Amino acid sequence: MNNSPTLIIDKLEIMGLTKSYEIFFKDGINIIWGDLDCGKSSILGIIAYCLGASNLDSYEELETKAHSARVSVTINGDKYIFERSLFNPDSYIKGFKKKINPAGPSVILSPDLDGDAPDGYIAFYIMGLMGLPIAKIKVSPSKTDSTLNRVSFKDVLKFLYLKQKEIASDTLLNMSEKYRYVKNKEILKFL
Repeated sequence: MNNSPTLIIDKLEIMGLTKSYEIFFKDGINIIWGDLDCGKSSILGIIAYCLGASNLDSYEELETKAHSARVSVTINGDKYIFERSLFNPDSYIKGFKKKINPAGPSVILSPDLDGDAPDGYIAFYIMGLMGLPIAKIKVSPSKTDSTLNRVSFKDVLKFLYLKQKEIASDTLLNMSEKYRYVKNKEILKFL
């Protein structure tokens, strides 16, 4: 168990226009509970978004009071911070090792990118930090000459963070969209 790759969520910060919010997580299992519409899914959604999820559900309170978010994590014993603009999904996710130093230049760990970042760049980067192997899945599993796509942290993350309504739903694997269904089925086989 000691050699297993780990990613531990330490803290979530939401930078607001007039006030910032911090949510600290303790060692072990953390349970997020509360009444309907109190922000449980928002917390999990923002964490996933900072770690490479393609989009963030729209929440009116976030849109009027916040501009970006930071998630502090421990990956295989090293501390990292990933920061992302909440309302510009096309902007790069910034990765920092240890602490962000507001007074001096910050070392951005994200890959050196010229122009547009490839889709999922930060997700592949996190997989590398975790020491997870490069794995590829077939686009068409039944064809021997099928194109191979790399499995990213983003692919894995979507099955680690599931909304309650998705667990017993036909939409979990995106059965109505053939390409996504096949890909999701292959990712579950990989996991």
